[in-house]
Order: sequence, then structure tokens, then C-alpha cells
Amino acid sequence: MVDGLIWRPNYSICTLIVDYREVVAEQRQLLQRQISVATMRSITLFTIVIISISTWYNSNAFSAPLHINNKRANSFLNARSICTFDEDDFALKQGEWPYSTSDLNRLDNAIDTEFYNEPRFVTHIDDGAIASLTKYYQEEFSNAMKNKDSLDVLDLCSSWISHLPQEGPSIKYGNVVGVGMNEKELKANQQLTNYVVQDLNENPILDQFEDNSFDFICNVVSVDYLTKPVSV
Repeated sequence: MVDGLIWRPNYSICTLIVDYREVVAEQRQLLQRQISVATMRSITLFTIVIISISTWYNSNAFSAPLHINNKRANSFLNARSICTFDEDDFALKQGEWPYSTSDLNRLDNAIDTEFYNEPRFVTHIDDGAIASLTKYYQEEFSNAMKNKDSLDVLDLCSSWISHLPQEGPSIKYGNVVGVGMNEKELKANQQLTNYVVQDLNENPILDQFEDNSFDFICNVVSVDYLTKPVSV
């Protein structure tokens, strides 16, 4: 009783508040279920797409004739041979060559001169690897210099840097010739005394050099680019 009046709580307002909270909770749960269902559907659809692409890639439809004018696209689609290895690939008797032409095939068989037309003054190995390689050259060249006045070096797949040790008391160079794809890169290589611009995948013959005219032939992080390594 307040000032002679009897106060009774408003049960209808309390009931409305409780009902409102229950509705909000139900809506939140419903929304969470909808999100979960949508997420599962997206994952399922993505999985189906990946499986379909994989199945299509491995089917004969991938090798069917396609009317595409882009030469690189055609080259990519037509080159399906991927290199595989067997247990005896590296242990054949008498050192026979273990690979076939298909083993050395590439996904992109476009002419390399198109890709290497523009110079790329980059290194493909880190500073630590370069230092280790130069140290190895230093040791081998120094040992060879014990019976020679100078060393002639052929650097295959050469570029703007050859990682050779600098001349010093233990190493003297004669001819240092680079064979590479880009003339601007070869011109920038200060260790070369001469260079030849030649695509070894198109012309692997190096008959411009006499037999036994070099003491060392180097090929650094580039042998995997050669499609005719035996000919080279």
C-alpha cells in the first residue's frame, strides 16, 4: 500500500518482455542454422566443381581439338606429357640415358625467345647459395690452375652474372664465354670476355667452339630448362 493505494505488479508487461527475449533467441538460432546450411552448401558446391575439373582434365576431352588462336594457349593444352620417375631411372648400367623425349616435354612448348625477349636482371638463388657456389668454383679453379697459366670457361645458359670467383693470385682467366638468350643481359655480365646469343632448345649444337677448347663448362640452375640436354 502506497499513500492508501494498493500496488499490484503489471504481469502483462513482464510476460511481454519474457516473450520478446524468447523470440530473439529463437531468431538467433534460426539465423545460425541458415548460415550453417549455406556454408555447407558452398563447400559441397566447391568440392563438386574441383572434382569435375579434375575429371575433365584427365579425360580425353582435354586433348580434343580446340579452336584457340593464342599459340601459347594451344601449346599448353597440347603438351600433356609429364615427367615421371622409376626406381631404375638413376641406376642404369653403363650410364645409359634413362629419359625419353616425353620425359623432357614441357607444359608450354612455345619458343623460348618470346619469353626471354625482355631482359630480367634477377638472381634465381639466394645470397647463401651464390656464396657456396662461388666458393666451390674457387676450390676447383685453384686446383686446375696448378698446371695451367689461365682458365678458359664456357658458361651455358648465361645471363648478367656468372657467380665466378674474381681473378687473383690463384686464378687467372683466359676466355670466359657466355651462351645465353638475351643480349642485354649478356652485355651486362662483366666476367664474360665474349658471348653468343643462342637458344639451345632450338639449336643445341655448339660447333662454333672447337673440341676441348674450354677447361670448365658451367650450367647453373638452368639445366632443367634444356629440352635437348644430351645434344648440348
